[in-house]
Amino acid sequence: MKRLDRAGYDGDQSSSAGSSNQREFKKPKVISGFAGDKSFVKNQEILAEAEMRSETLADILVSKTAHEAQRRQDAEKEEARKEASLKDIRKTFAELAKEERAKRETGLIQNSSPESDGSK
Repeated sequence: MKRLDRAGYDGDQSSSAGSSNQREFKKPKVISGFAGDKSFVKNQEILAEAEMRSETLADILVSKTAHEAQRRQDAEKEEARKEASLKDIRKTFAELAKEERAKRETGLIQNSSPESDGSK
């Protein structure tokens, strides 16, 4: 029979696999108002595990929600950047079209004048 120290560790070093500094941990018994009731202890362990899982799930949900919000914000910024770029392109094309019209009108005026009849 193995002897346990106060912390619940097995004092037998030969049974531990690996390093000689490792000790086998024995789970201490839960002492509560219903210490003799094994089902109560088991239920407490189940509740503790469920609480830990729910906290983990809540952390995941918060993280995912934050990630989605950041992704949405990045998408909105990208859309605004594209819209600004599109406005800039439209403005540039409008200016080029205006210049082209001015050149054509100037060319038409020059073509109708006697100096630009093609005989130089």
